[in-house]
Amino acid sequence: MKNNTLFHWISFSIILSAMGLLGYILYLLYFPFKPMEYKYTTLPILKKQVKRGEAIQFTMDYCRNTDIPTTVYRQFVNDVLVYLPTVESRGAKGCRQILVNTVIAPEALPSGKAHYEFSVHVKVNPLRTITYELRTEDFEIID
Repeated sequence: MKNNTLFHWISFSIILSAMGLLGYILYLLYFPFKPMEYKYTTLPILKKQVKRGEAIQFTMDYCRNTDIPTTVYRQFVNDVLVYLPTVESRGAKGCRQILVNTVIAPEALPSGKAHYEFSVHVKVNPLRTITYELRTEDFEIID
């Protein structure tokens, strides 16, 4: 009788622990984390015509709600895709509006309409990465 009661308590503890672990995993997978908030997903371009080798200029208005590092995958898009190196970013919490003028239009980019797009990946926990897709307004690559 005593062994039977011990077996029930052990079984109950294991089931309760499994339910707690399942609840924690569901929290990690589905809780609506908001590490970043962007005011616009299409970012305004300041110069509508850009020569190859020149910097494009656009503004970003966003809030960073965590200091978790981000990975940014970048590319220019027109008739071809021109991938740029991946950037690791770590910033302080807070809201800001910034002028970005460090992205150079590559020499390999053909003339014509183009835009710059990038995706920001934030690994909020071991099971989940949140991705934000952003792009600039169209601009023209000129010779």
